[in-house]
Amino acid sequence: MEAEKEDKIKEQKKNLEKQIGEKREEKMQKRESSRAIIFRDGAMVSMYRERDGRTFYTFPGGGMEEAGWRKAKPSSSAW
Repeated sequence: MEAEKEDKIKEQKKNLEKQIGEKREEKMQKRESSRAIIFRDGAMVSMYRERDGRTFYTFPGGGMEEAGWRKAKPSSSAW
């Protein structure tokens, strides 16, 4: 009986994690972007970000407009 409850809880957790993952993917919009990897004084430069309750690091750069010049975006964000 106890094993059945544990299995049911595991299945519910698995389903919930799947639903959360699907919702996160719905929020994410894919767009073309350009990034720069910069080394300064022997260290790699990154940007600290907080969004939607998540904390992460990313490289300088960003999304490009449809007519954007692919090489320009990282340099403008890096300086």
